[in-house]
This record gives sequence, structure tokens and C-alpha cells, in this order.
Amino acid sequence: MSEREALLEEYLDSRPMVASVTGTIAAVVGIIAGARAIGKGAYEAGQYAAMQANAKRILTKAQYRANSNKYYWQILGVSAGIFGVMSPFVANGFNDWMWN
Repeated sequence: MSEREALLEEYLDSRPMVASVTGTIAAVVGIIAGARAIGKGAYEAGQYAAMQANAKRILTKAQYRANSNKYYWQILGVSAGIFGVMSPFVANGFNDWMWN
């Protein structure tokens, strides 16, 4: 049986592997869809954080609007340690919720 397997592997290794256009497009679409889902989750996490901060009176909408630039950069910095590259989405979600 091992001789057959060796011959089969040798045959498959000798064939050129051509990337199909359909497979490449599917991979790109999959990567884009995954990145979009992760970004949406980070944005919603920022909105949820703003909702909780407002509900617990840690930071009201009026306080945020008075110093929104300062708070935006603070939230961006704090979320960078937790979310990394997705921190702008978190900060924008927080900002959008506080301004609505």
C-alpha cells in the first residue's frame, strides 16, 4: 500500500497547481466579509460602552459634548490597549452614541 501512496504523491506533486480565479475571488470576499464583521463588532462594543457609561452616570452626554475631543482621544488610547487595530472603530462607536 505504501508504494501506491508514494506513486500517487509523486504524481500529484508533479502536476502544476494553478490558482483558479473563482477561488481567489472567494478568498478575497471572505477576507473582506470577516474584516467587516470584526469592525462592526468593535463599533458596537464602543456604542455599548457609551451606553453603560451614560447609564451608570460615569460620563453623561452633556459632559462628553463639552469636552468631546479630549474624551475621544482618551477612549481611543484606552481601547488601543484592549482592541489594538480595531480601536478607531470602538472610539467612533462611542462618539456616535454620545452625540445621538
